[in-house]
Amino acid sequence: MPLLEAGPWFSCKPKEIAMIHLSIPKMACGGCASGVTKAILALDPDARVDTSTERREVTVDTVSNQAQVQSALAEAGYPSTPVA
Repeated sequence: MPLLEAGPWFSCKPKEIAMIHLSIPKMACGGCASGVTKAILALDPDARVDTSTERREVTVDTVSNQAQVQSALAEAGYPSTPVA
């Protein structure tokens, strides 16, 4: 479902939500998962974040693109790669 973004003069345009699935080898515990979630929510406060420390993966529904999410994660110390 597209989100609406307020623009000049309160016009709205839909924003596409992307589902991004990433492998994060350094996400080994709940504290790491919390750090990953915080980094993503700092980028997009409305993102839905689902982490799995067992698989060391995260799935994100966000209006941000994959490069932005990976950059935010790398800056937080959690480099990631796309899951095929």
